[in-house]
Amino acid sequence: MSDKLITVQENGDVLALYDDNLPALGKQIINRASHVEPSPDGNGWNVTLSNHAANGPWKGQVIGRNIRTRREALDLEVKFIQDIIMHDRIQDHESVQIGELLRQIFPGE
Repeated sequence: MSDKLITVQENGDVLALYDDNLPALGKQIINRASHVEPSPDGNGWNVTLSNHAANGPWKGQVIGRNIRTRREALDLEVKFIQDIIMHDRIQDHESVQIGELLRQIFPGE
């Protein structure tokens, strides 16, 4: 299992990237954070953040162009959302990281 970032906001909402292996922690509301699409010129894959408010100042921005493989584009998408968007929310004290929760949910992984 790769490391996953889960945050709990001050109002009690849990924020995480969707993953089929992540158990439901109450009612789920799923919003698209980004899109990975073939580049128009056919020379790779582009990663574009959606216009969802949760993306903050990065909403609508292209974060990767003409990435060689789809897998690399998907990896960039996840890394950017976790390392930049979700990390900044933690730094701004809008939420608290609870990495220990993952170790309890996925023991030994």
